[in-house]
Amino acid sequence: MKILFIGTDEANRWRELVPGQEIAFWDAFRENENAPGDAPADCEWLRRGAVPVQGPEEIERFKPDFAVVGVPNYRKNDPRIEAALLEGGVPFYIHKFRTACPGDFEKTLAIQRKTGVDVLVGESYRCNPVVLTVKTFLDSAGFGRPEFLKWDSRVAESRVWEWEAAYASIALGDLALHHFSAIQTLAGLDTVSVYARSLSPLKGKPAAGSLSVTLMETTSGLLIQHTIDWHSTMGQTSYLGDFSVECEKGGVSAVDGRVFVKPWGETEREIPLLPAVPSPASRAFEYFRSQGKRPKPYSKPYSIEDFAPVMRNVHYALQSAATGLPVKPPADGVAE
Repeated sequence: MKILFIGTDEANRWRELVPGQEIAFWDAFRENENAPGDAPADCEWLRRGAVPVQGPEEIERFKPDFAVVGVPNYRKNDPRIEAALLEGGVPFYIHKFRTACPGDFEKTLAIQRKTGVDVLVGESYRCNPVVLTVKTFLDSAGFGRPEFLKWDSRVAESRVWEWEAAYASIALGDLALHHFSAIQTLAGLDTVSVYARSLSPLKGKPAAGSLSVTLMETTSGLLIQHTIDWHSTMGQTSYLGDFSVECEKGGVSAVDGRVFVKPWGETEREIPLLPAVPSPASRAFEYFRSQGKRPKPYSKPYSIEDFAPVMRNVHYALQSAATGLPVKPPADGVAE
């Protein structure tokens, strides 16, 4: 297969997948120009071993079977790149959308819907064994409808990285995206109201918005309380965080990577975690590689259409934090 890498973010996750494949690299985000001093090291194996591509006009010359888009954490998506791929019929995998504004994501989504070309999103938190264990239990335990979901992430980041200043709100613009994807997997994210506050404690300077609190209500009546303290000094959690789901007939909690369940009126007990599943990158690679070659349909990984409610709710939260007012998602779902 012929694979075009655009940017190096998370490309190392693909290194073990691409031996024997023909690869090309386009430094579309100019990663070594004005990069913060603490920018992640780029992938020399990719730069040295790939066919160089200098711009969108050279994509057709290389004729990739698919592309891998990796936007560095100190840069933003360029919807022109994504449009060039889609309009050229090149499906792509993107590890993470780092958009400058809601319109950039909506442009890419609209072109994808028009062309029908696959866009897969490499969101991994939703595939975490803790999240999948809770999801599987809730689907089979007979606990009834989820009514209250509480999520708390307190990251022990004593150092403030330069790249964090690339976000208007590092908590909502970065980490919340991962959490919202996991929440979507657990209970859906069809919201009717989103209210968020985002603050910039002195301990997090120069990063902006390292502390956030978001309240969301969904069409099913689920209330979601989500909190991030990016530079926490007390009671740290993992980046995933701790969370609990209260249902009609019981609850489930995830604490320090362990899962506990408690039917109403019974004793709380711990349940074992499910085994790890293949990474989003490996699933995407298998999906692209298997098209037209499998006798049975192959289950598609996380698509841009699947991911749209997550991205939109991040945008609703950012909008609410900026205005101080709750956001009621419009009928078409498009954030302002």
